[in-house]
Amino acid sequence: MAATGTYGTYDNSINHYGQNEIALDSLPLRMRANIVKIDAGRTETHRLLEIGLTTGAEIRAMFRSLGGNLTAYEICGAVFALRKNLAKNITVRLENL
Repeated sequence: MAATGTYGTYDNSINHYGQNEIALDSLPLRMRANIVKIDAGRTETHRLLEIGLTTGAEIRAMFRSLGGNLTAYEICGAVFALRKNLAKNITVRLENL
């Protein structure tokens, strides 16, 4: 089923995520979501938890590099960048769809 939001159309009918859930690397710019699950391996998950990426936290994609490999995210008033290969291991639930 496709849903249309302010920043584009998202088809979540053929993925392995729950309703309105996507990988963080697919989060459209300026859209907010809540973290559902982090599955990045023990070391990376621990590092992400230390910088505030916890289950239930609100996160927003702010800027994306020209090549699309780096995206800046805002969480708890701080902005930090994650590479696409790490962000794809974080599941988020889209808000207001």
